[in-house]
Amino acid sequence: MKFYKDIFLLSTKIGIPAVVQQALFSLGLMALQSIVNKFGTDTIAAYIAGGRIDSFAVMPIMNFSGAISTFTGQNIGVRYLDRVKKGYRATLIMAGTTSLVITGAVMVFGESFIRLFNTNQNVIEIRARYLEIMSGFYIVMAAMFVINGVLKGAGDTLIPMGISIVFLWLIRVPFAWFFQDT
Repeated sequence: MKFYKDIFLLSTKIGIPAVVQQALFSLGLMALQSIVNKFGTDTIAAYIAGGRIDSFAVMPIMNFSGAISTFTGQNIGVRYLDRVKKGYRATLIMAGTTSLVITGAVMVFGESFIRLFNTNQNVIEIRARYLEIMSGFYIVMAAMFVINGVLKGAGDTLIPMGISIVFLWLIRVPFAWFFQDT
């Protein structure tokens, strides 16, 4: 085996922001959990059940991100930049449409989804309210994931890391902290 310094440096340049992004994301989820924990067992149960629903709801959008990332990398590699632009637009439309369908499903069937995880009426009411608020942001998340996918496919992981840090640490965690008493 031979060590290729250029490949190692490129891999490091791409990989380190992705590692930092994942680490800060995990820390952000712990910060959110610590805020939720102050509200007692019903709220904790609602948050956990909702997290499962959110994970399921966001999964298709994340898959679009992975697909456009691979598509972008391959097409940049062969210098088909027009295909990258068309793919970006098409993926944005597909991810946006999917997120709207998921938002509709969560709005209509949210309580039923929650009942799969917990039958306590207080937990269901808390989580239903949370889903009403959060599902409205699925389309924003779809756009963010698609943009991040294109950038990652182009080899730029620094901007997606910055977007994730801003979204989680400068918006989501501070808003949760600020509104915890309301």
